[in-house]
Amino acid sequence: MSQALGAEALAAGGLVAAAATAAVEVPADQTVFRSQQFPNRQHGSP
Repeated sequence: MSQALGAEALAAGGLVAAAATAAVEVPADQTVFRSQQFPNRQHGSP
């Protein structure tokens, strides 16, 4: 059981690493712009 859970955790970690790599491949300004834009909208700032 514990070995199977460990394998699942490693697989999940691999998916997270792949997602992080894909996010890094996105142009940095788009990521920063979006991450700043949406919180500003929630606060009501332009």
